[in-house]
Amino acid sequence: MATELGVSRATLHRWAGRREQLLGNVIGALAEETFEHVKRDATGRGAARVVDVFERHFALIAKAPAMRRFLEEDAAAALRILTMRDGLVQGRLVRKHAELLREEAARGAYTPRVDPDVLAYAIVRIGEAFLYNDAIIALEPNVEQACAVVRLLLD
Repeated sequence: MATELGVSRATLHRWAGRREQLLGNVIGALAEETFEHVKRDATGRGAARVVDVFERHFALIAKAPAMRRFLEEDAAAALRILTMRDGLVQGRLVRKHAELLREEAARGAYTPRVDPDVLAYAIVRIGEAFLYNDAIIALEPNVEQACAVVRLLLD
């Protein structure tokens, strides 16, 4: 990459940080952008809308060839980048889900029984379990089962 940009590796490192930091920032930004896109198209109110956003978002992630290849080629790094609690990807997704839960609560369409941040973390972790862990062991990620569990969590 440094050669393509016409800079030294040290300069590239100063600009982008370590490989995992760069990948985390890129994947995290794409995840946020995708989340906002599916949120605009989501239907329903309250818990139904939260599940619809979750389903649409995680279905796109599950179908993304680049994500599948990343998990297949470097599973250990992929899991670190994607699932670290305070990481660049998971943290962004938890914040996005918490914002959505708060929006639905402000509309009077949903009343979370626990703190929205805690609920959002649980929702994201459910998605990770069904997407990334299954992909690593060469199973097809099961978005439908993940959605069923999230529905139960929100009821």
